[in-house]
Amino acid sequence: VRRVESAREMLAACEKALHAAIERKTGKESHMADLRQRSADLQSQAAGKRTQIEMLSAPDESSGDGSDGSKCLLNDTEAQAAVPGKIMGALAAHLDVAPSYRLALEAALRSWLDAVLVADVESALSILHLLEMKKKGAVRIVALDAPSPRPATPAESGKKLLDYVQCDESIRPVISRLLANVWIADSTDSIPRPIPQDAVYVTPNGSVARGDGCLEFWMRGTRPSNPLSRKHALLDAGGTLEAIEGQARHCAEAMTALSGEIQGLETAIAKAQSDWNAASRSLAQKEGENQVISLEAGEARERLDTVSWELDNLNSQGRSGDAEKETIAKRMVEVRDRREKATADMASQSRDLQALEGRHSELQIEVTQYKIEFAGLTQKLEHLSGQHDTLKA
Repeated sequence: VRRVESAREMLAACEKALHAAIERKTGKESHMADLRQRSADLQSQAAGKRTQIEMLSAPDESSGDGSDGSKCLLNDTEAQAAVPGKIMGALAAHLDVAPSYRLALEAALRSWLDAVLVADVESALSILHLLEMKKKGAVRIVALDAPSPRPATPAESGKKLLDYVQCDESIRPVISRLLANVWIADSTDSIPRPIPQDAVYVTPNGSVARGDGCLEFWMRGTRPSNPLSRKHALLDAGGTLEAIEGQARHCAEAMTALSGEIQGLETAIAKAQSDWNAASRSLAQKEGENQVISLEAGEARERLDTVSWELDNLNSQGRSGDAEKETIAKRMVEVRDRREKATADMASQSRDLQALEGRHSELQIEVTQYKIEFAGLTQKLEHLSGQHDTLKA
């Protein structure tokens, strides 16, 4: 009985371990499905950003930067010859700013986003004279050697936008003139009231408030039409793409690690299934043996009681002749023969039982495999249904 109880406890422990391993594997596979969906979303986002960067970097896109007059001036050999070495290129090409203040810089420079930088005022006047004769389009020109304006005094201490702009020291005087009186306000609520007459306040979101009562809101279009906005759009898209690719790499690493865990759980499930099969066979064998032993023990007790009764009866009656002894001896031989036959039958039945248990184990393995495959197909169906619902939405 103790052996049977021990076998039952072992079978229960194996079954518990098998179910726990299957549940862990199911959870990991569900997590894997989520990671695959996340990876697909990130790949789609990255593809969109790459397309945006390609469009912003395309020659036909950059050719639309600035006014027609600015483009003509930068490519006009006659103007280059009129003031040799004095045209220094587009102003935007010389500027950079902290990412959080890119919109603020664009809003502050508003009218000068496509300006052309020239070395001195005299050369700039010569270019204007040439442009008046050609009439190829409007041009904004910034001269490098002009004097700086008197800086405005803000209503209270604040951050100057100029402090966050990076440029070559040779053109720092130009940027200082353009942004001398521009201050950063964290929001429109933090703009001082009243605004100092010569001061300009810009917010990181593109709002501009001037002391002369002129206010505006700057918003970059989806297809930037000036070189500074296009440059900033490229930088923003590149930073976003880098962040997306970093998340995609992290997702791929998590999927690789999770795949290894799932493989380990599959091995654990196979071992747990094997242990359960062995425990099941052992329990069935011990229960069969226990039943046979119990039956034999009962029969032996009955025969012993019968023989004991007969012996007692003979002794009490004083009949112990040879005939009776011979009869008893024959019956004892018959009992031994029946016991031996029962033992042989038990061995044969035990072999048959083992064969049946082996087939039962094979069927159990197949059933477990089908359960695992069904669980995987169910997860795939749920995943596809979720994608279908997303596409319909």
